[in-house]
Amino acid sequence: MTIKLTEELIHEQANDRSYERGREYYLAGAIYSPAWQTTPGGIALTSMCSGSGGHYSLRVELDENGIISTSCTCPYDGDGDCKHIFALLLKYRNYSGIASLSSYKNRQFILVEKRLRHEKTL
Repeated sequence: MTIKLTEELIHEQANDRSYERGREYYLAGAIYSPAWQTTPGGIALTSMCSGSGGHYSLRVELDENGIISTSCTCPYDGDGDCKHIFALLLKYRNYSGIASLSSYKNRQFILVEKRLRHEKTL
């Protein structure tokens, strides 16, 4: 299965402020422990995010048509999804582009994350 996730599709889920703040969080490296797994209809992305009020748990479900559902443990209650969700979506998009997911790619993604964290501590 091919999951198509474009910047336009991501931006459609957001108000402009949440999208821009999510981009800032993504660029700052706030997303950590990302992983994905296949679901009956597509994939589920999960991660943690360092936010201004603590650390939040994220989940996004995708299928071949786009974003099915999102959840974040932050207290955001505004229009569209929160900035943490957009940071995760941008991380996934910029890592994999339009991807066919497999357990091999998931392991590879996690190894890249661990290496990046290690390099930041050097």
